[in-house]
Amino acid sequence: MKNIKVLAIALLAMMASSYAAAQGKIVVLNLQVAIMQTDKAKQVFTELNSKSDYAAMKSKFEGLKSELQTMEKDFNTNGVTWSTDRQAEYSKNFDFKNADFKLLAKKLKAENNAATQRLMADMQPKFQKAMAQLVEAENIGLVLDSGAARFASPDYDITSKVTTLINKM
Repeated sequence: MKNIKVLAIALLAMMASSYAAAQGKIVVLNLQVAIMQTDKAKQVFTELNSKSDYAAMKSKFEGLKSELQTMEKDFNTNGVTWSTDRQAEYSKNFDFKNADFKLLAKKLKAENNAATQRLMADMQPKFQKAMAQLVEAENIGLVLDSGAARFASPDYDITSKVTTLINKM
């Protein structure tokens, strides 16, 4: 995620410097949202979720999450009545399941991040083309990353316009 933000800020800074020469209005853009809201992004993540290995990991993740919640509730409710040995065994079992849960969370996040990075790279040419069209059509002189602006009214945000243009390409 951090690499994506750095890439987005660098791209916006590059674009801002090249477009700032033209006198025009100032706008803000959230690059990641613009691309992640496209039809292509929805398709990519639908395909990812339909992959059997990813779906199996996600299902196991949800199952472990539910099981851990049940175990925690059971321990909080009944743990005081258990022997020390039973508490220790239960705690060990919980720790093993929690480790599996964390590992699956890390794997799922890695899959999502990889898909996001591929998508951001693939969509770069369309993004550049959409931005060029929008800058010319709306006489934009400066594009700032929405995260860099302390405040910007919704009228200054072109994120949805960029998404619409990308979807039309």
